[in-house]
Amino acid sequence: MTRFSFSLAAIIFVVGFGMTGGSGVLEDDKADLAKEAKKFQGAWTIESSVTGGTEIPGDQLKGFIVIYEGDKHTVKMGDKVIQIGTQKIDPSKSPKTIDVTMADGPNKGKAMLGIYKFDGDTMTACFDPQGKKRPTEFKSETGSENFVNVHKRAANVDGQDPKDSAKANEPGPEHANLNAFVGNFNIEWHGVLGYDRVKKQYTGVWFDNMANTTESGSGEADKTGRILSFRGEHAGNAKFLWRISNDGVKAMTIEMFQVAKDGKETLAMKVRGEKKK
Repeated sequence: MTRFSFSLAAIIFVVGFGMTGGSGVLEDDKADLAKEAKKFQGAWTIESSVTGGTEIPGDQLKGFIVIYEGDKHTVKMGDKVIQIGTQKIDPSKSPKTIDVTMADGPNKGKAMLGIYKFDGDTMTACFDPQGKKRPTEFKSETGSENFVNVHKRAANVDGQDPKDSAKANEPGPEHANLNAFVGNFNIEWHGVLGYDRVKKQYTGVWFDNMANTTESGSGEADKTGRILSFRGEHAGNAKFLWRISNDGVKAMTIEMFQVAKDGKETLAMKVRGEKKK
């Protein structure tokens, strides 16, 4: 295994720190554990990672988000779940200790011994990924397998700044394109269309009288704003393309294309509906 791939694995290893209290713990100790566990809750980015004295380039860490919920953690890259695990902490030790067990993912079943510390909205952790000897310092010496990760608290789960999240709830010029699709048409088709200002994508959820499940997709508008294209997957992972167009006033046309593995699009259905008065 190369140093790079091992370092990347280290990113995935050190990701979640919650709290689990064992039997025989005094009430005051439980309160301290609960207070400490709250510090971990929420979403965190990975700002830096060093393994065996080698630092991973920052651009390779972008997109990783670690979400802490109770004594469980989830590591995600965008919408993809990379790892799920559990953890046990002991804040009474110096340095504070953390034991992590991977519940799902590429390192399922693996246990590690580590230490951690907080400095405001920054969290630092050092681990022995083999789970043999707990580190005593936040160092990753050249030639060792120990790694040190530095995390920053994210604004929210998707890593967006709160100001950007607020803007996402405000109507923008893209939303005006949706007005022509609002109303009742003589097509047995029901849906909700919207625009995500953070992801800069149109979104849709719909169902019709030819299917027994809802479908959803995301996509874009053409330059005129009168044609919306949504891509998604049917049950069974069959890809599709919905293209919805309007004449701006009275009618709407819906085209459905089946998308082959090679990307070829085949028109499967086309219907046109007049807008009801």
